[in-house]
Amino acid sequence: LVLDIVMSKVKIAVIGAGVIGLSVAVRLLESCGNLAAITVIAERFHPNITSNGAGGLVYPDSAAEDDRLLATMEYLRGLRSSGLADEAGVSLVPNFQYFLTPQERPWWAEIVPEFEILTRAEALRRGLSPGAYEAVFSFKAYVMEPKKYLPWLTSKFQRLGGNFEQRRVATLQELQVDYQLAVNCTGLGARDLAGDRDLHPVRGQIVAVRVPLSFREHPEVHTWDPEEGDRLTYIIPHSEVTLLGGTRNHGDWSQVPDPQMTDHIYKECLRLVPALEGSEIVDTWACLRPVRSAVRLELESAFSCLPVVHCYGHGGRGYILHWGCALEVQKLVETCLKEKGLL
Repeated sequence: LVLDIVMSKVKIAVIGAGVIGLSVAVRLLESCGNLAAITVIAERFHPNITSNGAGGLVYPDSAAEDDRLLATMEYLRGLRSSGLADEAGVSLVPNFQYFLTPQERPWWAEIVPEFEILTRAEALRRGLSPGAYEAVFSFKAYVMEPKKYLPWLTSKFQRLGGNFEQRRVATLQELQVDYQLAVNCTGLGARDLAGDRDLHPVRGQIVAVRVPLSFREHPEVHTWDPEEGDRLTYIIPHSEVTLLGGTRNHGDWSQVPDPQMTDHIYKECLRLVPALEGSEIVDTWACLRPVRSAVRLELESAFSCLPVVHCYGHGGRGYILHWGCALEVQKLVETCLKEKGLL
């Protein structure tokens, strides 16, 4: 009887084991696990993936309202209220976002805790360092530690009955022998797998440091993005280290850290937050963000025997959008399978 039930389940392949692929796989099992068998197929798994090197800062970063972002923030609030945030590596910390010009109140001010706009004078009175900024957004933001969150998602997927398979998928067509639907969450790999030349890498370099006790006891996020050029500054505390960044080098495929850039990042972060003085550099790495003109999240039925839902091209917003995108993929998958009489 058990074998009959397993054999009758719809077989779905999720390609890619980053934060997007794992979130999609977990959400599909949560919604239709009794009727579907989900396998995550990837050439590489945590910790050898781009998602593992992310800062994991989650806050509203779009000029217009973004339903995927809002859904992700609601999900993170749910983790906190259910008591699961600590084991999932999710924390809520003070965030200071610096601007070169005076700012108006953003659309998202009401959905983050403790939002304020500080003038430079007010920021100095609060103890923030002097600098060439005119305004600061002060609020609490979520930080997701990939080294905790990805294993947590992996364990949840396995508890729900999901399977893993480590191999390279060369073509989507090869999956139609064993699966009735596939979800493509391969990030930059979709350039080849889906033939998508709209995708390109944007290289980011990160420096991990052990900070002085005073900063570790009162962790804060600091970000300064001039929105021009290939550099930005951010300081994101994790439980064991603090991450300093960063860069955005379009079209750069190198994953080898640049020692000169490491030195520049360290000095820029120290200039923004002098309290980091004395921090010890313990690691540095470079990751390739999968950037596209827009996230591709759609059902493609070009393959007669294998519908494919694409979900890739999140750039540096994978953690910011991950759960909202997983919910959208779930709806597309369910609609497709119902239309085919498989669900």
